[in-house]
Amino acid sequence: MGGPTRGKLSALNIRRALDASLTRLQTDYIDLYQFHHIDRATPWDEIWQAVDVAITAGKILYVGSSNFAGWHIAQAQEAARQRNLIGLSSEQSFYNLITRDIELEVIPAAQQYGLGIIPWSPLQGGLLGGVSAQGTRRQASGRGTCRRYRAGHARA
Repeated sequence: MGGPTRGKLSALNIRRALDASLTRLQTDYIDLYQFHHIDRATPWDEIWQAVDVAITAGKILYVGSSNFAGWHIAQAQEAARQRNLIGLSSEQSFYNLITRDIELEVIPAAQQYGLGIIPWSPLQGGLLGGVSAQGTRRQASGRGTCRRYRAGHARA
């Protein structure tokens, strides 16, 4: 594994990233500090110890996750519970009418542990708002797809 400070969510990296964010944002605290992607190299005890220090210092109010699986949310929350911490407050996941995978495990885990869900890319990069991957607006006919997308799709 390479040592205690190698993981992206090691206590040292959390402290450094948090202090850098506070400086860059020119603020005293962050409302929601999010962990983007799980870090299998750092134990949850170390992560929650770093979070506890940051909360006690008044640098963050809440912690959230992003791109965690349901199992990871459960692990995080159980480790936080053992330390008498609130744990995660939210999960940000790729979620929209086309990509609904999080309904299988992530949303049930979030409901079980009382996390809010923050949908990421709710318009599928603009596609659900009427913009194709090439950036063309949908036709005024209201069919919901653009000409290029239909033409490309029809050829497949």
